[in-house]
Amino acid sequence: MPFPKAWYSTDSSSVSRVRAAVVMRRKFANYHRPVSTVLPLVRGQLHNIAVGHSAHVSKAGYVAAAPYPLLGECTAVWLSWLDDVQLMALDETEPNYRRIQLDGEACPLVVDRGDRPEEFSLFTSRWGVLTDGNGGTFPFLDQPALFGLLAGSGTGDLLEEGKSVFDGPPELVAEQLAIPSVQAWAREWFSSAGLAAPVDFDGPCAG
Repeated sequence: MPFPKAWYSTDSSSVSRVRAAVVMRRKFANYHRPVSTVLPLVRGQLHNIAVGHSAHVSKAGYVAAAPYPLLGECTAVWLSWLDDVQLMALDETEPNYRRIQLDGEACPLVVDRGDRPEEFSLFTSRWGVLTDGNGGTFPFLDQPALFGLLAGSGTGDLLEEGKSVFDGPPELVAEQLAIPSVQAWAREWFSSAGLAAPVDFDGPCAG
């Protein structure tokens, strides 16, 4: 029996639900095996898990969301019940994330209709989450705000121009970040600049 997979979101709006469904169905359509597009999504509240930013840049040129454990935090999520092939499709199309199982007692997932799964799956970043370099994790922000924070970090300069990759109009920053060589550089810079913190789910939230 497949476990529910929490598709995390910073709000519970219908816009977030549609975005999550579109992303997952796109992955299913590109998978090498036929995948069911039936995708029930239900709202819920995930406890002791917060959302920040993964310490990598996606192919599309943005810094994606990533969960991390934080006692006392409560995050609005969309969750879905997936079959085995759907789970395989997601696993194989998420090179920067890995799927883990969480314990519903330590990290309660409360569905709006009242259900509480005993265990469930969650995707977590392989690269850790972004921090301010002083131990504080960046909260989940829109991309312009995040680019501004990263631009103000004082490092991350382009070799030729001497200005931050993250400085400028957001659409131009995203265009720059969509270049594979810049993505590789950014991932290495996040680590070398002390802005990437590993995420440990092997403690009280582990299944």
